[in-house]
Amino acid sequence: MTLTKKEQAILAFLAANKGKPADCRRIYEQVWGDPFLPSARNTVAVHILHLRKKTGKEPACPYRIRTLWGKGYFLAEQDGGEPFFKKH
Repeated sequence: MTLTKKEQAILAFLAANKGKPADCRRIYEQVWGDPFLPSARNTVAVHILHLRKKTGKEPACPYRIRTLWGKGYFLAEQDGGEPFFKKH
């Protein structure tokens, strides 16, 4: 599977923050290194979509990017198992 540098950075960020979901603002500011603007939300969403398409085709990839509504994105086990973070 071939990932762009931004896709690699997003995955690394999600993996490093596996204790909690990351919202678009945190992802954008960390990966792009720029202040968050409302238009950046779509940029993050498109990159997440591309990552989901790529990792969904890769059976060796043990994790999937999931969305926790109102909170952000996180990594979860491919089989739909528990996410990395603990639910309260």
